[in-house]
Amino acid sequence: MLLLTAVPMGAQSAWNNGLDSRINSVVSPFREEYGRVKIDNWLQYVPAAAYLVSGAFRNGVGEHGFAERLVSLATSAAAEAILVNGLKYTCCRLRPDGVTANSFPSGHTATVFMGAEQIRLEYGGWAGAGAYALATGVGLLRVYNGYHWFTDVLAGAAVGIASANIARWLLPAECKLLGISPRAELSLVPLGTGLKLALTF
Repeated sequence: MLLLTAVPMGAQSAWNNGLDSRINSVVSPFREEYGRVKIDNWLQYVPAAAYLVSGAFRNGVGEHGFAERLVSLATSAAAEAILVNGLKYTCCRLRPDGVTANSFPSGHTATVFMGAEQIRLEYGGWAGAGAYALATGVGLLRVYNGYHWFTDVLAGAAVGIASANIARWLLPAECKLLGISPRAELSLVPLGTGLKLALTF
C-alpha cells in the first residue's frame, strides 16, 4: 500500500521523469527497428483466467472454490477499475508515444498483477513466482511498446496487488451475503453421449 501512495507522488518528480526518459531512450531504437509486440494485450488476462479455471476443476488444491474465486475476481476488477481510472483522469499524464494523456498508471499492468496476486495468495510458492514473472513481462512490454513510462508500470503493479488484497479482505463478507458455500465447485458430469457442466454451491 505504501508503494501505491509513493509512486503517484514520485512519478512527477525530476528523478522519476529522468529515469523514465532514460529508459524510454534505451528501448525506443529497438521498438523502431523491430516494431511493437501485441501479445501483452492478451497476456494481461492469463493469470486471472488461470486462477479462475484452476478453481473450476479442483483436486483439493487451494483454499477457495470456483464461485468464491469468481466473486473475488469481480471485486478485485471493480476495485482496480476505480483506482486505475481515478488516477488516469486525475494525473492526466501524456503517454510516451504522445497520443493520449492517460498514461498513469498502466491498466494492463494492473490487470496482470491483480491476477498474479490472486494466484500468489491462493497457492504461494512457485505458482506465485511464475505468475509474477509473467506479470513483470507484461509490464516491461508496455514500456517497450511505448504505451507507458516505467513509473506507470510500477504504479499499475501496485494498484493490481492492492486490488487483489482488497477483494480477498472482502471475500468472507461477500460470500456470506451471497450465500456461497466454501469450496463451491464446477465439474464436468457425463450425460449420455456428452458432458454436462455442473456448478455446485
